[in-house]
Amino acid sequence: MEMPDADALLNYLLPQAQALLKKNGEFYPLSAYIKPDGELIPFGIYDGNEHPAPTQMIADLSSLLRDLAKQGEVRVAAICYDGRVTFPGKEKQDAITAFIEEPAGRSMTIYLPYSKKLLRGYKFDELIGVEADSQIFT
Repeated sequence: MEMPDADALLNYLLPQAQALLKKNGEFYPLSAYIKPDGELIPFGIYDGNEHPAPTQMIADLSSLLRDLAKQGEVRVAAICYDGRVTFPGKEKQDAITAFIEEPAGRSMTIYLPYSKKLLRGYKFDELIGVEADSQIFT
């Protein structure tokens, strides 16, 4: 499914996630959205907790993006997080995961599977995209 603006969000979020993963061995959820005028806006939350639960952060980011979408402030939105994915015939694997959604319920989850190298660093596989259920433009 072709999604205008999705590449801009992926090109913004994925390199950040990769850099944080390489530096810290993990990363907290990241988010960004594109306004109707085309401006890309990084979007985050901080509740004072130095070690927030990633699942709660994803829920909070989704809720705030839903509110902005209802106000007509969002053309396309994305949330990127450190997840896991299982593909047919393979074991569960770590993956940088990005959920991207446009109005009219066009949504995709993009996976960038990775594994830790024996000595240092990470090996990243090819991006894989699958259609997803709407979470923001509901």
